[in-house]
Amino acid sequence: MLEILQAPDQLAAFRLTGDVTGVDYDQMIAELEERLRRHARAAVYADLSKFKRLTRDAFTKDIQYAMSKRRELHRFTRMAIVSDKRWPGLLAQVVGAWLPFEIRSFKSSERDEALRWA
Repeated sequence: MLEILQAPDQLAAFRLTGDVTGVDYDQMIAELEERLRRHARAAVYADLSKFKRLTRDAFTKDIQYAMSKRRELHRFTRMAIVSDKRWPGLLAQVVGAWLPFEIRSFKSSERDEALRWA
């Protein structure tokens, strides 16, 4: 499930819980694209503290969207990931080394700090 959070206009903020479907993913991308339409650059905040998994449809859409944005990665400023699980932090370290924007992971107790940082 996807919840779009209130945030400054240059920040797309999401809370993902349970299973995230293709429909959820479409809504998330539409929100992000709308912010990119209004601004040259945008940041992303993703609270994954209760996230379980992407459905196959959502995973496919994620790969397709990532590939479609490979020439526009400079338009992203930062990505804050909130989770108490270990894998998001490791993913941020590995993937972040290859991206032209910062990715940082935060514990769920640091949500406010993550939002300010993003």
